[in-house]
Amino acid sequence: MSTSDRQILAILQLFEHERHISALAVIKNWNGTSVPPTGSRVIDALACLDSVTVMKTCTTRSVFDISSEPTITRWNSEEAVYDPHFVISLLSAVIHEGGIAGMEWVKIFQTNAPCVAIRALSAKDESIRASASVCLAGLWHSLQV
Repeated sequence: MSTSDRQILAILQLFEHERHISALAVIKNWNGTSVPPTGSRVIDALACLDSVTVMKTCTTRSVFDISSEPTITRWNSEEAVYDPHFVISLLSAVIHEGGIAGMEWVKIFQTNAPCVAIRALSAKDESIRASASVCLAGLWHSLQV
């Protein structure tokens, strides 16, 4: 992750810690560009993730082979990868929001976000494994409904 990405993540973590609420409202309106968001659903934020970068996150072993240290200190390199906690949380928020219809499922899987959750099941960090398990269980349930 780049230095600016780590700083943004630290700000969001500080917000959650100080306010004792989720930063989901902020992330829900995030679109990864300087252009104002076009939608008000979490799936729109998920769709803005670069699918190649998400797949690179899956294949970058160092992202998942870490201990439970604070997220801000996890990566020393300037690799273009997403924080797996961020991707899994965003995917979980999409699932929790519900109302996913036909082509939106295609949009979700095109982002490769479910791949990050699957890959996280083999991570050393117990918290990310737990998050991925809950996320995938929700995904499975939503697909069956």
